[in-house]
Amino acid sequence: MAQQAVRKKSEPKQPVEPVNIIVEEAEPSIGIIAVDNGGFNTKILTQDMDKPVIMSSKKGFGSSYDPFGTAKYPDGTYRVSWNNKTYFFGLLLNSTRRHLSSFTPTKSTDYFVLSILMGTALYGYDINYLITTTPYSRYSEEEMSLIIGRLIGDHEININGSIYKFKIEECYVAPEAIIASYAIKPWGKHRWVDLGSRTVGFGTTFGDQDTGFFYPIWDECDTIEKEGLDIRSVLDKEQDELKEYVKEYIENIYNELSPFFDDNDPMTIFGGGALVPEIAEEMKVRFPNMDVAEDPLTIQVRGLMEYALTSDVYGSDEEYVEEE
Repeated sequence: MAQQAVRKKSEPKQPVEPVNIIVEEAEPSIGIIAVDNGGFNTKILTQDMDKPVIMSSKKGFGSSYDPFGTAKYPDGTYRVSWNNKTYFFGLLLNSTRRHLSSFTPTKSTDYFVLSILMGTALYGYDINYLITTTPYSRYSEEEMSLIIGRLIGDHEININGSIYKFKIEECYVAPEAIIASYAIKPWGKHRWVDLGSRTVGFGTTFGDQDTGFFYPIWDECDTIEKEGLDIRSVLDKEQDELKEYVKEYIENIYNELSPFFDDNDPMTIFGGGALVPEIAEEMKVRFPNMDVAEDPLTIQVRGLMEYALTSDVYGSDEEYVEEE
């Protein structure tokens, strides 16, 4: 007879002590971000970046039209929802005629504020200590108050279907052109010219090698309030037309600078105009000791970061490094 299997009686279950699972919330990231929001390009640099990022500033009012749907958006193309409005960037601009203008009397407009918020959302921190710019000729308490008032606080923005939430804890506004000098800080008297898309900014600094002091000479700083240099319009010109355009353009700049600058002063030019060889060559004729800045598009945002790390603004970057 086959042996019958014996089923073992189940042991009673012992009570299990409740386990408290503690889920630690991630500490918010905190850091300094510099944004040079120009009319043509926006340059972004955080304290943790090795080099700046450049984005197009051009934007227009958008709509529900979206040719990309759920597909991946091409680089530089953005569909942005902010403050109950939709904006198009990059290739999407081809589908709207309602382009926003950068030629405004203040940088507190949606055009410039949105550039900062996009750069901060995509490359910044949960909590941001921001430094940005405005033209020297508009550098006033009123202008700074308008810009800071629109940027300080909590923000939410939808970029290509992803929602970004962040805070701008503090905001510092610096004058354009002269702030680029902090990326190099040369000794002696030095001139700076920013050939931008909306304006031409200029300034003077002095670096004392004996004392180590470096400072702007404020009464030799200003902004040429004319439409500056639109790279696209220059590159579209034929050679003869380009030559005439450049001569007239530099002649206007020279006439504005002559009351402040001597022809043989050491000078650094930067901005979009410095990328056009014909312009750099013509400037060199007028100012023989002129040089084009290394990476002329990003020298201003690099200068912003260097200045932000001084005790005049946010102090040492060590104060904003997250604890291990």
